[in-house]
Amino acid sequence: MAKSKRLSMLLWVLTLVPAMIILITETNKRILVGYIRIVDFVDLVIIAPFLFLIFLSLHALVFEQCENSKWKWVSLALLGIFLYGHSMHVTANAINTYSTEIQDYRNIIPSDTYALIYFFDEDLGHWLFFLGLFGLLGIWVTQSSIRDHRIWNSLVSGSLFGVFYAVVIIESSQYWIGPFVALWLIGCAYYWCRDNKIALKEAWKINPFLRFVVSVAVFLLVGQIIYYLLIGGFVQPSELGY
Repeated sequence: MAKSKRLSMLLWVLTLVPAMIILITETNKRILVGYIRIVDFVDLVIIAPFLFLIFLSLHALVFEQCENSKWKWVSLALLGIFLYGHSMHVTANAINTYSTEIQDYRNIIPSDTYALIYFFDEDLGHWLFFLGLFGLLGIWVTQSSIRDHRIWNSLVSGSLFGVFYAVVIIESSQYWIGPFVALWLIGCAYYWCRDNKIALKEAWKINPFLRFVVSVAVFLLVGQIIYYLLIGGFVQPSELGY
């Protein structure tokens, strides 16, 4: 029970804290810290270390009873990829947004230079970020042995996480990633069921991490579909003035 409570707490913190910080800073994003928008400054200085600590805690909790598992090292590698991608994205994004949103430098930046900045910001940075983040969730669900019958707890936190990252993925201009992420997460949940010889229906009742991950997958897709229907496309929220 102690492990399930720790897991629940970590998943709720992972779901709510970054989302609230980003929402607050996004509404004041033209405030500068030096030459960096406050949203990028907070993302790099506060959210990145925060996520690192939460992910390390989840990693330690999942692998507490299987220290020699090879997946432990895969998990650490994915954590490194996540941090690398996050730092790359935030750094390039800070340069991009300062040059185009705070200042009007877009027309004086050489097109090849801007293309390179855009690649690190919107493409490579996000690819590594999502690979690390959802790779970790998938690996952890295949390795977790924690039990908890409080269905609504992990169901609600996973649903909120999924909806939030549906918007994050659309804002990243990588909306096509959503279906692949959902398939990966559901596939990892199925792998756990097969490995433990438990039907998905029964696993849903006893495995809180599986409930969280499946909820993330479902509501990530639902969030993207609803967004598309409401907006009429995958236009980035920032371009709509949100």
